[in-house]
Amino acid sequence: MSWEDKTMEKYDLAVVIGRFQPLHLAHEALIKRAFQVANTVLVLVGSAGDAPTIKNPFSYDVRSFWIRHQFPCAYVQPLYDSPYDDAAWYKQVHEAVRLFQPSTASVVLMGHDKDHTSFYLKELAKHWTYMPASPHENFDATRIRDCLFSLRTVFDKSVSP
Repeated sequence: MSWEDKTMEKYDLAVVIGRFQPLHLAHEALIKRAFQVANTVLVLVGSAGDAPTIKNPFSYDVRSFWIRHQFPCAYVQPLYDSPYDDAAWYKQVHEAVRLFQPSTASVVLMGHDKDHTSFYLKELAKHWTYMPASPHENFDATRIRDCLFSLRTVFDKSVSP
């Protein structure tokens, strides 16, 4: 099913998984689309328990606040990393979905298959309908973080003695 389908069925639940480091326009477009195609939207915020790093500078609380502020009707839940144990991570995703919908519910997974880190979409698409992100939305959180940190570096140098 593509973004252009006008006679789209309405799903019981749309699931959006991301790190949202930070939440940006493409994420927002994906979540808006999820509300168009489903009665309920569940946003799973990845790397929820991780300590701050350059790759994950924002806490789960900050990211969930951003999402809830933009989408007050969305259900936002943490998704914890399971290094070296993909099965545990998938189990966590399935459990989160199960808590929101019975097994008979129709579920659509919304996502953007951008690179090797999106491998989970193919696995989860075995269980649910997969609806890819619009190809014209090409924002990249890595580039946004790079810009934020370079601005900080420039600012720090400008106020140094």
